Amino acid sequence: MNHFSEIRQSFAEVKALRAEGDKWRYDEEPLSVFESTFGPVLNGQTIGELVSHLRAKKGHVRASNILGGRKVLEELGVDDGVSVRLINKSLVEGDTSKIRTIGENVLSKKTWEQIPAEQDLILSIGRAAYIGLPVSDDIWYWFLNQAWGKLAVGGVMLLQAPLGKGSGLESLSKIAQNVHGVTMRVHRYVDSNDHDTYYAIYVEKGAGSPKDFPTKSMK
Repeated sequence: MNHFSEIRQSFAEVKALRAEGDKWRYDEEPLSVFESTFGPVLNGQTIGELVSHLRAKKGHVRASNILGGRKVLEELGVDDGVSVRLINKSLVEGDTSKIRTIGENVLSKKTWEQIPAEQDLILSIGRAAYIGLPVSDDIWYWFLNQAWGKLAVGGVMLLQAPLGKGSGLESLSKIAQNVHGVTMRVHRYVDSNDHDTYYAIYVEKGAGSPKDFPTKSMK
């Protein structure tokens, strides 16, 4: 099965899950979970300190939580936030002028078009969501590249990827280190909740960085 067939299959699974009554829900992970997950790739800095640093540079922080809810964005005190997760928006309470919810499939380009550009911080922890994502480096790269396209210069992405759905990330990290304007760090770990193996990924977008995220073809 090629990755286009996998995407079609994933869309079919998404439709079926919604038909069951919005059972595909993502945990509202608190900031403490994000801090423990990404601590190894933050070089001693906390996410809270990162947000303070970004605000000091730009005067505001625009952030998104992909495959998750608003809680972590509220805890971080971002100025403009978007939560992107597959959920019936009629069931969402508490959207504010600062933080709103996009209830759509993250494998749809139309979903990414709704996310404002120039994001200073993009977060993603979505253990439950990965059940519905096909095992494919091509699809994971597409996801990574969509997020990269929304990231502002000077912005940071902190992403969690399951082993086997991003198996090329370690080699991709080595390639990215040789591309001007790209900083990428990858840490492999075993999650204490589900005991599966994941990657914690740090990506920073610098001045002069390429439009698309580096690939193996850029060696």
